[in-house]
Amino acid sequence: TVVMTKMDVLKLMELVRTQDQSLIQELVPAILTPNDLRKIFVNLVREKVSIKDIIFVFERMSDYARFSKEPDVLSERLRAALGRQICLFNVDRNKTLYAVTLSNEWEKILDDSCQRTELGTMFLMNPLQVQELIESTGETINRVRQTYDRVPVLLCSPRIRLPLFQLLDRHIPVITVMSYSELIPDIQVQAVGTVGTTDMGDNYGYSA
Repeated sequence: TVVMTKMDVLKLMELVRTQDQSLIQELVPAILTPNDLRKIFVNLVREKVSIKDIIFVFERMSDYARFSKEPDVLSERLRAALGRQICLFNVDRNKTLYAVTLSNEWEKILDDSCQRTELGTMFLMNPLQVQELIESTGETINRVRQTYDRVPVLLCSPRIRLPLFQLLDRHIPVITVMSYSELIPDIQVQAVGTVGTTDMGDNYGYSA
C-alpha cells in the first residue's frame, strides 16, 4: 500500500512553484484539487512509476486536465507520457520486454464490462469470470516464469489497464500491467504467452 499524505502533495507543489509558479496557479485549485493530485500520484507510485521529474509531470498534467479532471484518466495519460521510463524499467539488458497478452475473447469481455462508477473504473463481471481470469493469468505468468526465468508484463489496451491491474494485483502481487500506448519504438517486445490460451512463443518488434 502506497501512503501519500496531503502534506506530501503540498511539498511537491511547493517544489514546482519554486521553479514555475504559473504552472501551479493554472492547475491548482482552478482545475485540480490537492486531493486529486494525491490520487494521481498514488496511482503512479503504487506501480513503481517515478515522479522525480516533477516539472514534466505537472506540465503534462496541465495539458491533459483540459480534457478530463478524472484522476484515473489523468494518471493513465501520464503513464503514456512516461512510457520510456516504464519500458526501460521492465526490459532486460538487451532492451527486450517479455510480455503476455490477453486473448481476443478476454479483451472483448473486459472492454464490454468496463464501467466508470463512483468508486472508479471497474469490471462488472460475474464472479466465475473474475475467478477464471485470475487463475488463467496466474497460470500463464507462472508458466512463462518457469520457461524464461523472468516475470513477464501483461500487455493490454489502455482503456482496461488500470482496472485490470487493480483486480489482479490483489491475487498476483508480482504482476506488472502495461498498455500498448506505453510502448516505445526502440525496444523489442517478445510475446511469450497469451492469457486464455496455451500458445507460447512468437516474437515481434513494436514500432510506433
